[in-house]
Amino acid sequence: LPPPTLVQHNYDVTSNTYSYVPFTNAVTAGSMICAYVWTYAAAIMSLSDPLNGPWSSLPMVDNGNGIGVQFFYLLNSLAGPVTPYIVSDHTTIYLDIFEFSGVSALGTHIENGSVSGTTPSLAITTGVPNELLIAYTGNLSAPATITPGTNMTATVPDSLRGTYMDFGYGLAGAAGATSLGFTLGTTANSALGVVAFVPTLPQISGNAGVAGATVSWTGPSSGSTTADGAGNYTIPSLAAGSYTITVTKAGYTFTGPTTEVVSGSVITGVNFVATAVVAGDHTPVVGTGLIFATRIESPKTSIIGTNLGTRIIG
Repeated sequence: LPPPTLVQHNYDVTSNTYSYVPFTNAVTAGSMICAYVWTYAAAIMSLSDPLNGPWSSLPMVDNGNGIGVQFFYLLNSLAGPVTPYIVSDHTTIYLDIFEFSGVSALGTHIENGSVSGTTPSLAITTGVPNELLIAYTGNLSAPATITPGTNMTATVPDSLRGTYMDFGYGLAGAAGATSLGFTLGTTANSALGVVAFVPTLPQISGNAGVAGATVSWTGPSSGSTTADGAGNYTIPSLAAGSYTITVTKAGYTFTGPTTEVVSGSVITGVNFVATAVVAGDHTPVVGTGLIFATRIESPKTSIIGTNLGTRIIG
């Protein structure tokens, strides 16, 4: 899977209590869209867009001298034109918006207001390789830049703003502690923040054939999940390797693939067919590459048969 990647960004500056700015291009379905805002620290803000509705937010970071920065984000955007709209109870808003691909979830984050000195740093711990790290800062007197952190593969500062705020991002090449440095053009207090986003990880998904079925997997990791009301299931965050998948539910037999190979990819369409068992039915079931688990609901002896096969998906 490709790592998280910046797709596009835009910005707006206003002296009103609201601000809105569209993405230049239509947003791709499933993208993570985010924004960071510079304003007065006492401001109460909300951000939404007509296509997706309200966005989530992290706490505002206050620099202790009346200035704050706040980060907003939305996972899995709908496809189409997106125009974020922010409302504040204070005037003067700097709004920067970004679209990233390859992101699946919010990770850890750290905020620190009232940071003094010209070269502070913040440390953050990531759980998996290639997490997207986003760093942001704001003050009232001079530009700020963000430098790469330990284990970061790259960072690209946002050049759209630079008067009182800056935004940088990069990939944490390895899981663990990463320290991001900031170079500030002032010794006065600054508000700093770093947020991590988990990349899209290999997964297997499909349909179990019936609602409420238990889908189990074994391999480099093991576990189980329950199919939803439509029979759909997803096994997320898998390490590369071969996985055996079985489906069970009382009163049903299941046919379908039993082994999938995950190699840094998202595998879809791993579907099973569920057949309700008729009481007293003793018809033998035989097949290659299929799994069968038959439960006979009658006074007669129950018969359970299993035949495992393999299907490899690269």
